[in-house]
Amino acid sequence: MILAIVALLFKLVGVGFLCVATIGVLRFVDPFQRMHASTKAGTLGAGLVLVGVAIDMATLEAILVAGATFLFLLATLPVAGHMLGRASYISGAPLESSEDALEGVLPRSAQPLEARGEGAFERRVGAMLGGDDAEAAPEPRSDAAPATSGTPASGAVSALAAPGYDAVRFAIFGPDARALARRAEALAHARSVPLSGIAVIDEDCIARAKVPDPGEVIRSALAGTLAESQGVTAESRVPFSLTYEEGDPLALIPASDPAARELLLLPCEGWCDHGADLGLPAGEAAPGDKLFALAERHAGATLFVGTASEGNRIAVIHDGSERVQDLALWAFGSGLWEAREVVLTGTCDTGQAEALEAAAGKAGLTLARAEAVPEAVAAVIMAAPPAQQVHMAGEFWQDRIAKGFRGDVLVG
Repeated sequence: MILAIVALLFKLVGVGFLCVATIGVLRFVDPFQRMHASTKAGTLGAGLVLVGVAIDMATLEAILVAGATFLFLLATLPVAGHMLGRASYISGAPLESSEDALEGVLPRSAQPLEARGEGAFERRVGAMLGGDDAEAAPEPRSDAAPATSGTPASGAVSALAAPGYDAVRFAIFGPDARALARRAEALAHARSVPLSGIAVIDEDCIARAKVPDPGEVIRSALAGTLAESQGVTAESRVPFSLTYEEGDPLALIPASDPAARELLLLPCEGWCDHGADLGLPAGEAAPGDKLFALAERHAGATLFVGTASEGNRIAVIHDGSERVQDLALWAFGSGLWEAREVVLTGTCDTGQAEALEAAAGKAGLTLARAEAVPEAVAAVIMAAPPAQQVHMAGEFWQDRIAKGFRGDVLVG
């Protein structure tokens, strides 16, 4: 009789703690307070209920099971709460406390995830590439401008207003993820800014796949790519955060806030199906326009990381627009490459050419004019290419810049 009463008391107190945890989750104002309530009171509440059950059953088997379960709760729930709290902090979740003890220790987004990804899962690739479904098309970027001028809209913040960048973001896909991660880490370390990697599985690829359980097929392919990237980021010299999403890469990968001044790094080929065999015909399986659409939607500069870097020259393909002018001036001052010479091609007016020459000289570069992109250049600076096939009629897109060119391409 006494053991039954003691068991009942343990159960009642445990249920009381669980009720307190529930009230805390419902009433606390930010996710960190809610996680504190759910892990602390939840662990103690569940543990006391287990103790009560073990006393009530009064068997060795029940005591062993209850004890092992209680130890498992103590070992896992606080760790899970810590990891969720860390992820929430980095993603910009609201923090109601007047003090931020992690300021300067961990990178933190200026906007919460729900504000940055609003409507992401409702937008489809066709609409974002200029399809007929106008209602599904994304809102234009705040710094977008007509193609003829390249100038940001009135009152908008330009990510290229001053040289440098405040963060580096890289997309985790493509045939050489390790090299991409290594380049991203080096650029972040050069300016001591936070580094973030984002791995996305394209929901459209899952919908079009012709194989059983396509989600698992793509996740298995992604696991290898992530392993390559983490081999580099595990030893990152700057704060690093990793994001995994399943949805629309065109909404999830680019940064939408120009004020964040994020440099986006992309591979020159590949897509968010991560090279998985989805059973699609050859034409359907090609990533098509989507790789370039990422750069079009990024509020800042996008660097397509090449597989071969030859020479110490940079080529600027100028189209006369202020957008390319600003991009080139930004690149000269940002020190993305260890170059000595800039080759200016294309069309620009005298004032633009003089401004580029002055900026190049300030950066320790010499500037020369040429009719076309010369051989042995490390990188090309140009306007964002229109959405088009990565492989068109058997020709790789970089061959349309210069035959055999496989260096970096900076667009904005």
